[in-house]
Amino acid sequence: MNRGNIIYNGSYYYHRHGSSILVKYDLESTYQIQKDLGDISFLDCSRKQDHTFEHCNETERDIWLYNRPHNYVDYATDENGLWAVYVRSRMQHITVSKIEPDMYVVRTWDIYELNATAVADTFIMCGVLYGLKSAVDRDTVINFAYDLYRQVE
Repeated sequence: MNRGNIIYNGSYYYHRHGSSILVKYDLESTYQIQKDLGDISFLDCSRKQDHTFEHCNETERDIWLYNRPHNYVDYATDENGLWAVYVRSRMQHITVSKIEPDMYVVRTWDIYELNATAVADTFIMCGVLYGLKSAVDRDTVINFAYDLYRQVE
């Protein structure tokens, strides 16, 4: 279960909380590259001084990816490279972007068939986005599959 970050090919990728920025941090050189994804969901509950979050309802924030508190971006990797899974601002569906090592967005898919809160987690294998029914049950099932290259469910 991922929380908006991943280590891939010697770099740490993460979503900067409270922004539409994705960051690649090279673990060896400490060089950073930032990419603004634009219209990405990130509006969250206010933070307290102790860095915990105030309680807020869905009208005061964007929807959380996988209905997981304070989660707006997930990363995945497969033999094709690095992917970002997220929700666009004011939308309900999942969006997937294929990202190059220099943070160039190769292509973006809007998966209107998949509500961002209807799955517990996703992963990508062979260019296919899979949705899991549960992120905690040992015997969960894949309840959604979408071929990103063929654009078919």
